[in-house]
Amino acid sequence: TGVVLHGGSHGGFLGAHLVGQHPDLAVAACLRNPVVNMASMVGGTDIRDWCFVEACGVDSPARSKLIATADDSHAMFTRSP
Repeated sequence: TGVVLHGGSHGGFLGAHLVGQHPDLAVAACLRNPVVNMASMVGGTDIRDWCFVEACGVDSPARSKLIATADDSHAMFTRSP
């Protein structure tokens, strides 16, 4: 027996984190539209602010302009599943 993960969008993001950080937890995962790389996503999404909040925090200076600095991109990459 084992856990099966399933989720979409933000649920896919959380599921991908679980699979990546605890690979022995689940026997299967079905992830629909998961965010797996925020640094890549931020350039082509309509929810750029979500990337900044998740990776850089609500008070990120770049969040007001939604322009990712190298530090922001690094934070997004390291906090991605």
